[in-house]
Amino acid sequence: MTGGHRAVVSLTSEGSPRILHPLARQEIERISEEAVRNALRHSAGGSIKILILWGRTRFSLSVCDDGQGIPDEILRAGGRSGHFGLRGMRERAERIGGSLTIDSRVGGGTEVAVSLPARAAYLEDPASILDRLLMLDTSLPKRHRR
Repeated sequence: MTGGHRAVVSLTSEGSPRILHPLARQEIERISEEAVRNALRHSAGGSIKILILWGRTRFSLSVCDDGQGIPDEILRAGGRSGHFGLRGMRERAERIGGSLTIDSRVGGGTEVAVSLPARAAYLEDPASILDRLLMLDTSLPKRHRR
């Protein structure tokens, strides 16, 4: 990857993985790639932790580093002048019905997290579609049943 140094990257996944809606998947991938790239380029940290939470009502992904943090003036401005990484991540999260949070302390690392409701994140489970169709089938008059 690009950047000035190396860091140990770890990935933790909690919950039952589900199929993401294609647009949500694409935007979540881009957000996580940008967050990891930023951590490698700017944090000077030794570790990057990625956490994916496959919740029943929400999906979330966070990227945390143990680096130097983002200066307050850059956070308040929404990013560095002439750079679009932080703004772009926020726009991508909003585009899929989610939100982006950035928590950072100078000298204390940074956490970038995207979170969105399950209905925006996941494709519907094929089994639940079948269940609904079977319920519909039993509610039809007999002449319309198989």
